[in-house]
Amino acid sequence: MAEKKDRKIKSVSFGLKDKYDIELLEFAEEKEDFSRYVKRLILVDKVTNGSVENMTIIFKKNKEDEDFTIDL
Repeated sequence: MAEKKDRKIKSVSFGLKDKYDIELLEFAEEKEDFSRYVKRLILVDKVTNGSVENMTIIFKKNKEDEDFTIDL
């Protein structure tokens, strides 16, 4: 798709060898309108004064089978 002069396109990359990136990619691919979804995430971060960007995420290993939980 050609870039229109009235649009700025920003890409998101996902590492295909990183299990967390793969999970995020699979989740993102389920979104009907990925662009709108990302814009809403950015808006939430903006109206909360950067709380999303500055959020600490802690991955905790539950078992040896590599299940993890996430604490926000």
